[in-house]
Amino acid sequence: MVDSHFSVAVIGGGPAGASAANAMCLRDVRDVALIDRAHFPREKACGDGITGRAIDVIQALELDQILTSYPSNKKLVMIAPSGVQAAIEATDTEPPLPPFYVIPRRVFDAYLVRAAVSRGCADLTGWNLEHAERRNDRWELDLSATGSKREQRRVSADFLIGADGAMSRVRRILGLALNSDAHTAIAIRAYATSSSPLTQQLRFDLIKEIHRPGYAWMFTIASQAGNVGVASMLLSYKLQTRHLRDLLDVYASYLGEDFTLDSASALSAILPLASQLPRLAIPERSAALVGDAASMINPVNFEGISYGMAAGLLLGSLLADAMARRSSLSEAAVLYEKEFRAQFAAHFRNSFLLSKIVRPQLFVERIVRACLRNRSFFRAYINLILSGKSKMSLVRLLLDGLVSP
Repeated sequence: MVDSHFSVAVIGGGPAGASAANAMCLRDVRDVALIDRAHFPREKACGDGITGRAIDVIQALELDQILTSYPSNKKLVMIAPSGVQAAIEATDTEPPLPPFYVIPRRVFDAYLVRAAVSRGCADLTGWNLEHAERRNDRWELDLSATGSKREQRRVSADFLIGADGAMSRVRRILGLALNSDAHTAIAIRAYATSSSPLTQQLRFDLIKEIHRPGYAWMFTIASQAGNVGVASMLLSYKLQTRHLRDLLDVYASYLGEDFTLDSASALSAILPLASQLPRLAIPERSAALVGDAASMINPVNFEGISYGMAAGLLLGSLLADAMARRSSLSEAAVLYEKEFRAQFAAHFRNSFLLSKIVRPQLFVERIVRACLRNRSFFRAYINLILSGKSKMSLVRLLLDGLVSP
């Protein structure tokens, strides 16, 4: 027996799913269910970086109050394998850096979920999807309570959104294969404290121990705390002998004795890359995918929050508009895929090409030296890597990097 029926069921309460739910609720759609096996707040393996596109979505969803609690990035540092450093810092006389906040996912995700629930979304967090089947023109979803309770329930929905992460169950239910190893990365992060005050900064270390396009990072969260992690292509990781945690410890030694890793906070994650996007809309089954479930992770910088949130906002808005017009939700899903690909497909292709080219150490060294020599080039490179927004073409970027001494 079905307990409740909804127009849309969103499986996954991360930034992509919560953005879709918020977008629909803002347009007066109230019969939306947000389903996630976790109770929020919860931890999530991530660099915690909130970039320009994500900020645009936050503002569109009228949720930018969270940004007032965290300072925007003031400095960016890139360190080549040889140790050569290029740094750029925001000053009164310099153009601003691309907007970038570091907000722990435990805080950020819970904030988005609470907003959706307060706007009328049905709170089904703490419920795990056991089974989903399309029957009689609607989805029937079997759920089980997580934790100590053994409750079960069945809900139905006209439309299903899969936002349930890298190993998406919805994606597999829809008959779509997960990414191959060649289009997957792996990462680990931990929180760290510093005995000395930290500048608000993004630090990218292209250390020798991590095969490119992998890298290590330290993103400042507070005056003496940071998010520290390493990421690598999965195939490259499988070819070396160190475990992820060992690589994290190696990087911690680069940061110096001032930094102390919180071992208990170390979490790893699989990152399906956008170089192998699946179908995003499955109109014949009234379903669509967003976020990591749809492999929306940049192939060169391994960032995915901004793309997932952009997809959630776009899909949620189109579904809400379709419901307001009493038109087909499946047609709205088709339009969602068309518009998302028009906006991001070329950007993902260029990022994948760049990820291939930056693998040789010589080229990475030249890029960092070009950034050190030419601040305009550095800013253009930052914009391309962090936001995909740059007046410099990929070809020009590569030429400048190759000819630098």
